[in-house]
Amino acid sequence: MLSAADVSYLAEVPELLVAMDFDGTLSPFSVDPYNCRAVPGAMDALHTLAGLPGTSVMVISGRNIELLSAVTELDASRSAQAARGGDGIIRMVGSHGAEPADKPLVKLSDPQRELLSQLALFAEQQAQRDPGMWVERKPVAVGLHTRGAKDRSVAVTAAQEYQDFALDCEGAKVTVGKDIVEVSVVSATKGGYVSEFLAQATPAIDAVVFAGDDTTDETVMNILRPGQDIGIKVGEGESAATRRLPDPEAVRDFLQQLAQAGNQAIIAVGFTYAAAVGKVAKQFPNVKFAIVDDSSPDSKGDNVDQITFRIYDDEEAGRDRITVTHEPGDPVWT
Repeated sequence: MLSAADVSYLAEVPELLVAMDFDGTLSPFSVDPYNCRAVPGAMDALHTLAGLPGTSVMVISGRNIELLSAVTELDASRSAQAARGGDGIIRMVGSHGAEPADKPLVKLSDPQRELLSQLALFAEQQAQRDPGMWVERKPVAVGLHTRGAKDRSVAVTAAQEYQDFALDCEGAKVTVGKDIVEVSVVSATKGGYVSEFLAQATPAIDAVVFAGDDTTDETVMNILRPGQDIGIKVGEGESAATRRLPDPEAVRDFLQQLAQAGNQAIIAVGFTYAAAVGKVAKQFPNVKFAIVDDSSPDSKGDNVDQITFRIYDDEEAGRDRITVTHEPGDPVWT
């Protein structure tokens, strides 16, 4: 289990990467992939962490980027603008690292596109064997989902036959997860993406905390640096992770604790953030918030400083002066 010492350590490192899987980690599993949502408070905690100095936040999933954007309610175009820790933007990475929001899609060769079509056709044939199975088509892969199958024996057989078919196809990469067999036409893993991110990060990342529940997440657990990074296995099963949490609710609680431990003050600039600041400030009463250029009721709170500006002509000084106020009519400095 995670300890208070773990939280304190992560809160104190200069540059931290908080990377989270989605299904089974931030969100409970569902037979309807479009209706999955993170448990209440989890995404709010990630948004808070993304605004902390030196903290980069990433959601990395096997879902394609379009579906990941839908269930996280994150804007892929904004995610693509993430530049460094503390910029307030949550990075999104789909398709097990093959589809980051901030990079163009991999250009497939003609043989790869043909293989992708063959995989989709075979997977669709298998899915027709049970109404609860379905096929997820991704830009570089095809996944056969069996979680909702009515007949488990049919699901097991279909999954095995899809896997066997793929193994006979040159260039196919098979990944077996929880109730899914995914076959990709490119080499991509979550661990490979995180390794590349760490190698390119400027400034360098001092520590990583990653949480995941599936076998595909073990590719990240296996590249974490002993004594420096923390891997969290969510749920049961063997894992290279050094810590464990039972469910998405426990992950949410950990993220909230980390957000509170790492926060001294969070500053938002612009009235467009008023509602978000007001909401998150109530969830973290021990954290100081400030919002620039807003004094509306939406952002008001006991732990929120509303900073506004007033420009007026100073005849004596012969120039304009700017008064900054915490509340309208309460000057702080000029």
